[in-house]
Amino acid sequence: MDNFHTNWSITAESTLAILACTGEYTGNASRYCSSDGKWKEPNYSNCIIGAVRARRNSQTGFSANMMMLGREIFQPLDVILGTSNWNADRKEVPQYIKDLVENLKKVHDIARDNLKASQERQKGIYDLKYNQNIYNVGDVVCKLNQATKVGQSGKLKSPWKGPYLTIFNSLAITCTIQD
Repeated sequence: MDNFHTNWSITAESTLAILACTGEYTGNASRYCSSDGKWKEPNYSNCIIGAVRARRNSQTGFSANMMMLGREIFQPLDVILGTSNWNADRKEVPQYIKDLVENLKKVHDIARDNLKASQERQKGIYDLKYNQNIYNVGDVVCKLNQATKVGQSGKLKSPWKGPYLTIFNSLAITCTIQD
């Protein structure tokens, strides 16, 4: 038994053992038994990928499974406990495809709206934190001086030089200053 409570049975040398993931993860875990009979580290990457795809995305509001497959996948625990309804609504293939396409369109439309709302919310937060200084003619400003002389450290030097007087402002970005 390893750290993830997977019981790896004794196997022949130089073989690859594959078991179902434990817990609520879906997929397979694999582990190689070397030629000297020692187990290598198990590979649980497929289990983790299944968990990531089943997680609801905060931006879209849906899991990757719902966005790609049009439905949530069943976890092994759901099948064991009988809480899944995987056989409840069997349909003919043409009707299933029609319902699947309709469901995918609905999910993608809702996700698109959620992404737009999330984008607007993030832009609002950015705009609140962003401050652009607007300088008028006659304002007193300091100039950023990043130049250092050879052999001197800029750590103890003030990065600002000035004060200077603004004499011309062509745009909100560029100003002409007077020494």
